[in-house]
Amino acid sequence: MNSINNPNDSMPKDVIDTLEKIQGRFPGARRAHAKGLFFEATFTPNGNAIAYTTAAHLQKEAVSNCPVFEQSTKPDSIRFSFTF
Repeated sequence: MNSINNPNDSMPKDVIDTLEKIQGRFPGARRAHAKGLFFEATFTPNGNAIAYTTAAHLQKEAVSNCPVFEQSTKPDSIRFSFTF
């Protein structure tokens, strides 16, 4: 089984080599989904989910996050994600 923590595992290097072979090298940029817009934001939940989850971003306190709009691998599509 492959594991990120296994120093003898060649899969992570193989994946990066394949991405660079297909897309080219762009020093200083992420190897996948490198084009995009990153923002700093604060998410303020209403607290209604407290009975259903212990997730920090769904309690009553405001949480910092990083919304990202990035080009997807599919033509003419944009991916949207949050990092808390």
